[in-house]
Amino acid sequence: MLKVPKKKKDTTNKEKPKSLGNLLKNKETTTEPIKDNNTPKYDSLRDIMDYKRPFTMFFSGVEYKTYLDIVHEEGVKAFLMSYEYAKTKGASHMKEYAQMGLKIFIDSGAFTFMQDPKYSEYTIEQWEKHIESYLKWARKHKDVIFAIANMDLEMIVGEEQVRIWNEKYFEPFMLETGIPVCFIWHTISEEIGWEYYCKRYPYVGFSWVSDTDGVDLDFNYGLRMLKVAEKYNTLVHGMGMTRTSILPKLPFYTVDSTSWKAG
Repeated sequence: MLKVPKKKKDTTNKEKPKSLGNLLKNKETTTEPIKDNNTPKYDSLRDIMDYKRPFTMFFSGVEYKTYLDIVHEEGVKAFLMSYEYAKTKGASHMKEYAQMGLKIFIDSGAFTFMQDPKYSEYTIEQWEKHIESYLKWARKHKDVIFAIANMDLEMIVGEEQVRIWNEKYFEPFMLETGIPVCFIWHTISEEIGWEYYCKRYPYVGFSWVSDTDGVDLDFNYGLRMLKVAEKYNTLVHGMGMTRTSILPKLPFYTVDSTSWKAG
């Protein structure tokens, strides 16, 4: 588990910051967003979010449609799916899901990429083609999508490259389409980087399981993270939040969980 640093880093250097932490106090960036023929529908990312929407739990682990149907019969209409599944095995069901009135949180598939060694050899150009396909697919299925996650591949390409992609692809996409993007933060980044995410984005997320040792975060850590988000009026998604018993004490906007499988 990360500990709060005792000393703040010196951010007086005017050069381009190398970490998300330094970006908190240096807003300048040289990243140019991807432009297309579509005029942005929104002036601000925060205009897109529905701050009055009640808490929502997205049921994950429904890659087999049989599982989804079982849960849906109980009245559930909010699900989380990986893009890697949705674009292949789940592709034939997307129209049906829209007709069923489902809303799906689309995960980027980062976990799959991190588990398969072949993706460590991908070039930035290959990843960017993948991102472009991801966003094109999301536009096509806008009616069934609640939100998508950014391409949170810090463990493969580093946090600086992820920051570039956020500004180059995901921020313009959100402004153009009105589809919320949940910008996922990982514990391998400095804790001050979490504050940068909360300050810049209206919808952010973090995993309840540590990226470094696979151990569940404790209640106080989670509460501290949410307090930072509250300071900036930022909504938070809890990834893999299986400890549902403590949810009433934690002001998440959304979470996803497989705890339904326990029966």
